[in-house]
Amino acid sequence: MAEGRYNDSIIELWGRAFTRARQGLDEEQVKSFVYELLSENHLLTRQQERLSLFNQLAERDVRYSE
Repeated sequence: MAEGRYNDSIIELWGRAFTRARQGLDEEQVKSFVYELLSENHLLTRQQERLSLFNQLAERDVRYSE
């Protein structure tokens, strides 16, 4: 969780620059970042499910060919 400040109005977290708001970080920027993470997580989960299915099919094929 790297943190590096550009100036008093911007803070960098996780490689992303966020504008400081009165009581923390800019809410819209944080929401956007979280939605991007959720979307990426969903895509990676789907990819892993596909890979798991391919792995199961490959194992089944190996068993049948023995």
